[in-house]
Amino acid sequence: MVYAAEEDPLCYPGTTVLRNRLNIEDQAELDEFELALFVTRADEGFPAGNLDYEHYKAVHRHLFQDIYEWAGEVRTIRIGKGGNWFCYPEYIDQEMRRIFEELAEVNRLRGLGIENFAVAQLIMEIGKP
Repeated sequence: MVYAAEEDPLCYPGTTVLRNRLNIEDQAELDEFELALFVTRADEGFPAGNLDYEHYKAVHRHLFQDIYEWAGEVRTIRIGKGGNWFCYPEYIDQEMRRIFEELAEVNRLRGLGIENFAVAQLIMEIGKP
């Protein structure tokens, strides 16, 4: 997937390809590599946690650690993907804390009946930062 940034220290010069541990500068090749390693790490299971902001960062680190040095860290630059800008870095902490506070208020979705299972909004918001 093509990324864009106002300043692109996360991308190789002259490209929209994210810097990665294997120095792959071809987007299609990186996409293939990323998917394979993501699936491998996901198959291992996820780190234990409380489904909170710190746990989310630990899961991100686990899934992408083989690909990106910055996996699990909070972004410091403005970046977008597919023509959509992600949450600006100056708002990430407050937005993630808000999202996970809302999740905690509904017992992290445990015990909800299907009619009340409105997780789509939370997942959508989590994926944007």
